[in-house]
Amino acid sequence: MAELYHGTFGVSGSKKEQPAPEIQKSKMNDIDLRSLIELGCVRDDITIGDIVFTMRTLNISERLETLNFLGDSSDPQKMFEFNMRVLAMSIEAANGRKLETLHPNLEKGIDPTVLKKELIIAMQPAVLNKLMDFYGKIVERSDAQFSAEQLKNS
Repeated sequence: MAELYHGTFGVSGSKKEQPAPEIQKSKMNDIDLRSLIELGCVRDDITIGDIVFTMRTLNISERLETLNFLGDSSDPQKMFEFNMRVLAMSIEAANGRKLETLHPNLEKGIDPTVLKKELIIAMQPAVLNKLMDFYGKIVERSDAQFSAEQLKNS
Protein backbone atom coordinates (compact mmCIF):
# COMPACT_ATOMS: atom_id res chain seq x y z
CA MET A 1 0.00 0.00 0.00
CA ALA A 2 1.28 3.45 -0.84
CA GLU A 3 2.08 5.91 1.86
CA LEU A 4 -0.21 8.94 1.91
CA TYR A 5 0.50 12.18 3.67
CA HIS A 6 -2.17 14.60 4.79
CA GLY A 7 -1.49 17.95 6.42
CA THR A 8 -4.03 17.38 9.23
CA PHE A 9 -4.15 13.62 9.62
CA GLY A 10 -0.49 12.85 9.05
CA VAL A 11 0.76 9.75 7.28
CA SER A 12 -1.36 6.71 6.42
CA GLY A 13 -0.39 3.45 4.83
CA SER A 14 2.74 1.43 5.30
CA LYS A 15 6.07 3.00 5.14
CA LYS A 16 8.55 1.62 2.71
CA GLU A 17 11.56 0.27 4.45
CA GLN A 18 14.45 2.53 3.79
CA PRO A 19 17.91 1.17 4.00
CA ALA A 20 19.76 2.21 7.12
CA PRO A 21 21.95 5.16 6.42
CA GLU A 22 25.52 4.12 5.87
CA ILE A 23 27.92 5.36 8.44
CA GLN A 24 30.78 6.77 6.51
CA LYS A 25 34.12 6.16 8.01
CA SER A 26 36.16 9.23 7.43
CA LYS A 27 39.63 8.37 6.39
CA MET A 28 42.35 10.65 7.57
CA ASN A 29 44.64 11.32 4.66
CA ASP A 30 48.29 12.28 4.97
CA ILE A 31 47.60 16.00 4.80
CA ASP A 32 45.08 15.79 7.63
CA LEU A 33 47.47 13.72 9.73
CA ARG A 34 50.33 16.15 9.12
CA SER A 35 48.06 19.06 10.05
CA LEU A 36 47.03 17.28 13.22
CA ILE A 37 50.61 16.54 14.20
CA GLU A 38 51.87 20.03 13.39
CA LEU A 39 48.96 21.93 14.94
CA GLY A 40 50.55 24.59 17.12
CA CYS A 41 54.05 24.09 15.73
CA VAL A 42 55.80 27.35 14.93
CA ARG A 43 58.28 27.25 12.06
CA ASP A 44 60.25 30.39 11.27
CA ASP A 45 63.48 31.63 9.70
CA ILE A 46 66.31 33.59 11.25
CA THR A 47 69.09 35.13 9.22
CA ILE A 48 72.54 35.22 10.78
CA GLY A 49 75.20 36.64 8.48
CA ASP A 50 74.27 35.34 5.06
CA ILE A 51 72.76 32.08 6.30
CA VAL A 52 69.02 31.62 6.77
CA PHE A 53 68.24 29.00 9.41
CA THR A 54 64.79 27.41 9.42
CA MET A 55 63.75 26.41 12.92
CA ARG A 56 60.67 24.86 14.46
CA THR A 57 59.33 24.26 17.93
CA LEU A 58 59.75 20.79 19.36
CA ASN A 59 56.77 18.51 19.90
CA ILE A 60 55.97 17.09 23.32
CA SER A 61 57.94 13.86 22.92
CA GLU A 62 61.01 15.80 21.77
CA ARG A 63 60.65 18.19 24.70
CA LEU A 64 60.38 15.28 27.13
CA GLU A 65 63.40 13.60 25.57
CA THR A 66 65.52 16.70 26.08
CA LEU A 67 64.23 17.22 29.63
CA ASN A 68 64.94 13.60 30.51
CA PHE A 69 68.44 14.06 29.14
CA LEU A 70 68.92 17.06 31.42
CA GLY A 71 67.45 15.37 34.49
CA ASP A 72 67.91 17.20 37.78
CA SER A 73 71.42 18.29 36.93
CA SER A 74 72.04 21.88 35.95
CA ASP A 75 75.82 21.93 35.78
CA PRO A 76 77.23 24.04 32.92
CA GLN A 77 78.39 21.06 30.81
CA LYS A 78 74.98 19.38 31.03
CA MET A 79 73.21 22.67 30.18
CA PHE A 80 75.48 23.15 27.16
CA GLU A 81 74.73 19.63 25.91
CA PHE A 82 71.01 20.20 26.56
CA ASN A 83 71.02 23.42 24.50
CA MET A 84 72.94 21.79 21.64
CA ARG A 85 70.46 18.91 21.63
CA VAL A 86 67.52 21.34 21.50
CA LEU A 87 69.10 23.25 18.60
CA ALA A 88 69.90 20.02 16.74
CA MET A 89 66.27 18.97 17.00
CA SER A 90 64.92 22.44 16.21
CA ILE A 91 67.03 23.52 13.23
CA GLU A 92 65.66 21.99 10.07
CA ALA A 93 67.63 23.75 7.35
CA ALA A 94 70.31 26.25 6.47
CA ASN A 95 69.75 28.24 3.27
CA GLY A 96 67.04 25.79 2.28
CA ARG A 97 69.18 22.65 2.66
CA LYS A 98 68.60 20.14 5.42
CA LEU A 99 71.26 20.89 8.00
CA GLU A 100 72.47 17.30 8.29
CA THR A 101 73.23 17.19 4.54
CA LEU A 102 76.02 19.72 5.12
CA HIS A 103 77.92 17.27 7.37
CA PRO A 104 80.95 15.62 5.72
CA ASN A 105 80.04 12.18 7.20
CA LEU A 106 76.48 12.14 5.85
CA GLU A 107 76.95 8.88 3.94
CA LYS A 108 77.95 6.87 7.01
CA GLY A 109 74.39 6.17 8.21
CA ILE A 110 74.61 8.25 11.37
CA ASP A 111 71.44 9.60 13.01
CA PRO A 112 70.64 13.04 11.46
CA THR A 113 70.28 14.61 14.92
CA VAL A 114 73.82 13.53 15.79
CA LEU A 115 75.11 15.01 12.53
CA LYS A 116 73.27 18.28 13.17
CA LYS A 117 74.57 18.42 16.75
CA GLU A 118 78.15 17.98 15.54
CA LEU A 119 77.71 20.83 13.06
CA ILE A 120 76.10 23.07 15.67
CA ILE A 121 78.83 22.45 18.25
CA ALA A 122 81.39 23.63 15.70
CA MET A 123 79.62 27.02 15.34
CA GLN A 124 80.72 30.21 17.04
CA PRO A 125 79.22 31.09 20.45
CA ALA A 126 77.62 34.31 19.13
CA VAL A 127 75.72 32.31 16.49
CA LEU A 128 74.63 29.71 19.05
CA ASN A 129 73.37 32.45 21.38
CA LYS A 130 71.29 34.01 18.59
CA LEU A 131 69.85 30.61 17.66
CA MET A 132 68.97 29.82 21.28
CA ASP A 133 67.35 33.24 21.74
CA PHE A 134 65.34 32.75 18.56
CA TYR A 135 64.26 29.29 19.66
CA GLY A 136 63.02 30.78 22.95
CA LYS A 137 60.98 33.33 20.99
CA ILE A 138 59.29 30.77 18.75
CA VAL A 139 58.48 28.61 21.80
CA GLU A 140 56.82 31.65 23.41
CA ARG A 141 54.83 32.24 20.22
CA SER A 142 53.82 28.58 20.10
CA ASP A 143 52.73 28.52 23.73
CA ALA A 144 50.76 31.77 23.33
CA GLN A 145 48.77 30.55 20.30
CA PHE A 146 46.00 28.95 22.30
CA SER A 147 44.69 30.42 25.50
CA ALA A 148 43.26 28.20 28.22
CA GLU A 149 39.79 29.51 27.28
CA GLN A 150 40.27 28.56 23.61
CA LEU A 151 41.40 25.07 24.55
CA LYS A 152 38.50 24.65 26.98
CA ASN A 153 35.95 25.67 24.33
CA SER A 154 37.37 23.45 21.62
